[in-house]
Formats: sequence, C-alpha cells, structure tokens
Amino acid sequence: MNSGPEKNSPAHFLAADAALGCTGVCKARSRPFSNDHANAIRKLLPSKKGGKMRAAILAALISFAATCVAQNGKFVNDQYKLQKVADGVYTFIAPESDSGVVQSNCTVIIGDDAVLVVDTGQFPSLAQKMIADIKKLTAKPVRYLVNTHWHFDHVWGNGAFRDAYPGLTIISTEFTRDLVNREGPKTIKNQPEVNRKQSAELRKLAADGKLPDGRALPEDYKASLLRLADTLDHVEAEFPLTVHTPPNLGFEKEIEVDLGHRVVKTCGSGVRIQAETQRFGFPM
Repeated sequence: MNSGPEKNSPAHFLAADAALGCTGVCKARSRPFSNDHANAIRKLLPSKKGGKMRAAILAALISFAATCVAQNGKFVNDQYKLQKVADGVYTFIAPESDSGVVQSNCTVIIGDDAVLVVDTGQFPSLAQKMIADIKKLTAKPVRYLVNTHWHFDHVWGNGAFRDAYPGLTIISTEFTRDLVNREGPKTIKNQPEVNRKQSAELRKLAADGKLPDGRALPEDYKASLLRLADTLDHVEAEFPLTVHTPPNLGFEKEIEVDLGHRVVKTCGSGVRIQAETQRFGFPM
C-alpha cells in the first residue's frame, strides 16, 4: 500500500515544494495541484515506495526547519510592528517566520471620511489587535477592505473586521473571490487536524533523534522542529475564531474608492493611492 500523501493534501503540496525548492512548508495551502507540480514530483521524488516519499517530505521539513531561528520567543500570531509609511498610511509588518507558519503584512489607508484596509492576515486574534490600533489612529470607520489574493494568511482576519465594522465592503478580483469561496470553508474545517498530525510527526522525529536516512538529528535541527510543532499547536486556538468571510464586491479590471480627498485605485496589478501628488503602490 502506498503511504505517500493524499492528493491535494498539505503534505502533497509540501512534497511538491520540496521538489521545486520552495520554503513555505507549513503554510496552509489548498490550491489545485498543478501539472507542473505533479511532474516535478514524478521526476524528483520516488513514488513507487511510499516510505521514500515520506522520507522526502520529512527531509524537506527538516531542511526548512534548520533555517528557522526563534526571534524573541513570541509566536507569529502574537506580534507585528506598526510602521508609518506616509501621512494617513500605516502598515502592520509581520515578523520573519521562525517556524514556517506565516502572517501577511496589512496596510491601513486613512481618508477624510473613511478608512480602507489592505489584507487582514490569517489570525483573528491578531486582526482584533490591529483593529484596536486602527481605532487609536483614527475615529473614522473602516468601510472598505481589499484582499489582494486568496491565500489564507491574507483573508482569515476578514471576519474580525466585519464584526468590528458592520456594513464593511470587502473588495477583490472575481478570481480571488471565487477561490476564497471554494477553498476557505473546507480548509477552515480540515486544517486543524492536518496541523495536529504534522505536529505529532515532528515531535516524534525530534524524540527519535534520527534523520529519515538514519543519521543522528543535530540538536539545532531538533530545536527548530520543536519550534515548528509548538507554533502549530499554539495557532490551533485561532481556528474556532476563524469565520469564512469572503469578499462581497468583485471586479475584473479595476475599481476606485474615494475615502475623502484620497482615492484608492485597486486593479489586477496592485493597490494605488492618490492624494494630491502622492502615490503609493502595493502589489496584489
């Protein structure tokens, strides 16, 4: 019986990333498995014996974990840096990941009448903290939210913003809206169990003290694997707070939002702000 990862499971994408040299091994992913990924797997990762496939996946985890160094003891969903970009423009800067679990940067644009937020991250508890900081910056309401794309580290904070600002308009391309609707509910439901299994496997690997090929597991690798497992366990508390909240206004080419003497243009290639002669760009 083949014990390789189930198609379209996070482990499946992990194997694909290992083949292609990607590093986001712990990020929740559920995009359709592409032919390019599949071909890379067939060429670079033996699939006739499930043990070899599993060893390749573990090797990818170990390789990535070895590059992760704990920054300050805090987890990714416990911190950000609030940075002023320009008058009325601020960004919540996510920390460099020390585990592979990631959070997006989020931007706040304040006009004379209203506020627009670009992306909300994937942790509702952190989104609630950002909302509290926004209210310290301005008493104006957040009326608009732009999701730059469908990845869950950009959209899973949407629900917290909708709760804080009833009537919120959430904007994205139609393509992004379709993907959030298609992939969001099943991933919110299934990802906790996926994370628990991955955490248990990482802890067992660290406890056994051996690499998949039988060599001793270096102590720094072991510490990184345990940090990754600890992070997966820590963020599990976010899932009961995560409510599927897709964009409710889609566009094909571009859309403009007037915040009051500040116009934000959102298009397929990014978000642009115009206030008198100032222009700022944020890629989609």
